[in-house]
Amino acid sequence: MQITIESILWVVGVLALASFIVLLLLTYGSSMMMVKDFTVYDVHLYHDGVQSRVFATVKNTGTAVISRIEVQCWEGSANRFTIGQDVYLEPGQTYQVNDWRHSYDPAVGRTYTLKWRVRFQDGSWKERMVRVVCERW
Repeated sequence: MQITIESILWVVGVLALASFIVLLLLTYGSSMMMVKDFTVYDVHLYHDGVQSRVFATVKNTGTAVISRIEVQCWEGSANRFTIGQDVYLEPGQTYQVNDWRHSYDPAVGRTYTLKWRVRFQDGSWKERMVRVVCERW
């Protein structure tokens, strides 16, 4: 078997192309496989006679880190308040929203929509809507 320059160049070219593809997969593959998702449960909106109080549990069900949690309280098409906090919530972890307060005075017994928004480390956002009935504190 005779080795020619042409066959050597083919082998070098194929190896270079394979190396380039592997490098692309290692560089961009992990970000393409990121799952950005969360769930919210045990959601409560209370009125204590002066202000609104929000309680809930937020769980990171994806593979990307959550860097901020926000909740907006909607009554019909009107945003009544927005409160939030920067967090570091790794995949699988939960965060207890304990007594986030706002000066808005919600009506006990009325149904409100709480729009939960989370920001991931890459700056993207995802949201969930939860309808709750305001309870007396």
